[in-house]
Amino acid sequence: MKGPTPGLAAPILPPENLPERVDFEIEVPRGGFVKRGPDGRVDFVSPVPCPFNYGSAIGYWSADGDPTDVIVLGPRLGRGHRGNLPVFARVRMRDRLKAMNEEGAFPKGIELKVGVGLNTGEMVVGNIGAELRFDYTVIGDSVNLASRTESLCKEYGAELLVTQNTVADLGDAFHVRLLDQVAVKGKKEPIRIYEVLGLAGEVPDERLVYARRFETALDHYFARRFDEALRDGEALLAERPEDAAAKHLAERCRIYKETPPPPEWNGTWVMTKK
Repeated sequence: MKGPTPGLAAPILPPENLPERVDFEIEVPRGGFVKRGPDGRVDFVSPVPCPFNYGSAIGYWSADGDPTDVIVLGPRLGRGHRGNLPVFARVRMRDRLKAMNEEGAFPKGIELKVGVGLNTGEMVVGNIGAELRFDYTVIGDSVNLASRTESLCKEYGAELLVTQNTVADLGDAFHVRLLDQVAVKGKKEPIRIYEVLGLAGEVPDERLVYARRFETALDHYFARRFDEALRDGEALLAERPEDAAAKHLAERCRIYKETPPPPEWNGTWVMTKK
């Protein structure tokens, strides 16, 4: 995701392959904002009815100069639910897109995935601009952090990441896994990021056990017990070699065993790219 906005990023066709005229339709309740070319082929699908159902809103769409980026804004509109509604909406969006992939909704050999980053905080929300031109959007440091969080999805191989600010509002409605403590590009303050595994009662026990084992390894890492953290990280990778978070943990432990961090080190990894 590029640009100072939280949201949903998904691939679309490059500009030279897009038709001059595109018809849009919404399929409800099965979900999916579907863009089809004149030949009826699905060019892009975003499961956007879910945000409407759970108190969010579409702000605007923008390619931001890159045809692989689409932005969806989802401010928290429901009262008394704090961070739950946006996270619930994104979990259901993820579930719906998985089902669409399994149903063969896309051209053969194509599987779409989304990366979503959420943060909770104060921001300016509304129609912003001049009298002749304005957009419904959100601005502020909290929005920028959400954008940076979304960009970490690919780094950690996760589909839905939230910050510690959002986790503080979730209570026990969701299962999450602590992934890391980072300083995102442009920020000095450390922030803890979490992967949302799913709703309470919907996540398999073996996945929860794996998540808790990873967090134990991360505790060793934060406490500078790099031998123990590396041992646990390698054991996790033996079970799930695709786990990018465990790969990062093991790699950093190897680095710090050879070159220990300074005494003031607090476990924060400084990100050097957006």
